[in-house]
Amino acid sequence: MHTHAPGAAARILLLAALSPAVVPAQERPQDPPQTISLTEAQKRILQTLEAESGERAAALLLRLPETAKRFNTNLLAATPDPELDRKLGREMADTFAEAIQLRIARIRSAAKALTPEQRLALVAELKNRTPPTCSTILSKECWAT
Repeated sequence: MHTHAPGAAARILLLAALSPAVVPAQERPQDPPQTISLTEAQKRILQTLEAESGERAAALLLRLPETAKRFNTNLLAATPDPELDRKLGREMADTFAEAIQLRIARIRSAAKALTPEQRLALVAELKNRTPPTCSTILSKECWAT
């Protein structure tokens, strides 16, 4: 069980809203920033965003293993089918593109939930990151206890 500074849960929630839709627990940040404090209403908004986008991303990403298997099987066949190669390659690229668009929409929605002061604090926090990522900062807001 991790313990964090007061307000850490709010920071993690904000981070998660700006993070990739699916973040394994072991990859979630452990050191919350000290600059962003979310209201309970903002936390609820960001938790909803995370849940909705996570479900949609999971559904998208569940398609990939079967498509990749079919792609690899064709690629390694004695006589690969060039049309199937193109079709499955497009299918995988489209799935990744959908996941990226979902993440972008999630980041935009999370940013709309912030006050101007919170946005400035997040920008300042991002300047201290290498590489700076909204997802890291907001994930900390969601997952601190």
